[in-house]
Amino acid sequence: MAGTSQYVRIVGNVVTEVKTSEIRDFIHQWAEENFLPRELRNVLMTTTRLSDLVLDNMGKIELDFTNYTAKSQIFFFEGSSMEVTGQGIREHRGTSTDLDHYVWSKNVLPHRVKLLPPLFSITREDTLNGPRFDIKVESRGSKVFDYIINSSRIYWREELEKGLENLSDDEAAEYRREHKFDIEGPNLDAEQIAEQKQNLINKIFSIGYTLHRFKSPSRAWAPYAMDNKIDDEGECNGRSGKSLIFALIKTFLNSVKLSGRNPKLMDNNHWNEQVTRHTDLLFIDDCDRYLNIGLFYDLITSEMTVNPKYSQSYNIPFQESPKLAFSTNYVPYNFDPSTDARLLYMVFGDYYHIQTETNDYLESRGVRDDFGKDLFGQDYTDEEWNQDINFFLQCTQFYLSLASESIKLLPPMGNIVKRKWKADMGANFEDWANFYFSESSGNINKEIVREDAFLAYKMFAGVNKITMQKFTKSLKAFVALCPYVEDLNPLEMCNAKGRRIVRKVDGVAKDMIYLRGVGAAIKKEDETPLWEDPKPKSAPVPQERDLWDDEEDDGPAPY
Repeated sequence: MAGTSQYVRIVGNVVTEVKTSEIRDFIHQWAEENFLPRELRNVLMTTTRLSDLVLDNMGKIELDFTNYTAKSQIFFFEGSSMEVTGQGIREHRGTSTDLDHYVWSKNVLPHRVKLLPPLFSITREDTLNGPRFDIKVESRGSKVFDYIINSSRIYWREELEKGLENLSDDEAAEYRREHKFDIEGPNLDAEQIAEQKQNLINKIFSIGYTLHRFKSPSRAWAPYAMDNKIDDEGECNGRSGKSLIFALIKTFLNSVKLSGRNPKLMDNNHWNEQVTRHTDLLFIDDCDRYLNIGLFYDLITSEMTVNPKYSQSYNIPFQESPKLAFSTNYVPYNFDPSTDARLLYMVFGDYYHIQTETNDYLESRGVRDDFGKDLFGQDYTDEEWNQDINFFLQCTQFYLSLASESIKLLPPMGNIVKRKWKADMGANFEDWANFYFSESSGNINKEIVREDAFLAYKMFAGVNKITMQKFTKSLKAFVALCPYVEDLNPLEMCNAKGRRIVRKVDGVAKDMIYLRGVGAAIKKEDETPLWEDPKPKSAPVPQERDLWDDEEDDGPAPY
């Protein structure tokens, strides 16, 4: 039927939709510009061969509007297209026809791009424990790269505050100027530098993963940006710049941003109604502490159902559905295999921060303070755009160089795990445990009836609704962080299943708890040692053995 076709004009790989009237206008203008005889131009003006009905019978073509393959990502700019693979970045001029992928003119990024030498180089060493990566900054100029470097400087206070205490004001100011965007400042030791570099490489990897529109079932991850700093509540102050990276990435992607501050976000049946088949990224920003990330798991690894208001719901297949990303001031409620398999953690230091009456920062510092302007702002120059676009292209190239391998580059997780344990405890439990299990309490290296300790805590905290499972979870977290406690319920003291210490108290079987101190031998009631050569206390790691796991988890609800 006439009028049902879509008419387009193709220049190189750029496709623009046109109307039939525009087709006729183009032909008439072409005839004039090429000085066709007046009689022929009059014929063109009156011919019926340019009617809507005739034009609707023209030959039809199928165009591929995907901008990716499993091994490549294409970015379309004014005058050129950039095809990124793991081997490099190839430029295709605007009139080139050697690409089989097309783009609608409205989706062409309004910037002219000139390829630059590498801003960074990442080297790889294969070891028995897996690949190890190192990074070297090759060139400066990209403000986004500078911001990513500084957000990875988790030891900035050791470097720029404590490390400068013995210098004069002029010497300290000179050091800060010289190392304003330095991931490996000379005031840091080798271990600190390695940890900061691991943070930086993880961010580059995560940016590249997000920009690669291809979705692989074996690499179905959601970037999860969180803060590294621990405070007294196991939380953080935010304002570290973690949301900004996704605000910048949306320049290259069709994205939908939702606020994660509502822990009941997904209770709304139409929560994702803004998502369409053309959405590349669904970003859940500033997630609440009790937003259940587990509700998003299926959306990360399978199709997505969209339920618009006043319209029928529909499914978007996995390959076409958007990738997800999150930012939060909190750690995930669980570090279990399901969570770890789906989240691509990103850790942001507190180099960018806000000074308040309740913290010990000496000043406030935001991203704008480093550059005197907003990233990607209205006063951005063409050269600044070009530098930053090259950074994003190079991030994509690095990710694609690893996309065919089973490699998932994570940041250092030590502080994040500690924040998780502090969150599991809560301030009330931590205060109680520091007293009840103090080194002078007499409750270390001693079997204690679990119910008695549980009741003691409830009386201290003035709470009644807490469950034994929550109490046990908090106790595990305390043991993991306590510097003078080696272990909770040592395996040698447990029953055959290796989960509980059960003793008869007044003829009744009771669950016991036993906190073994660092360097202490385990003793039974008769004081007979079970070992004499205990291992020294190592850095805290999550316990691999579940204790009292016959009780159900309360889930991420406050108490």
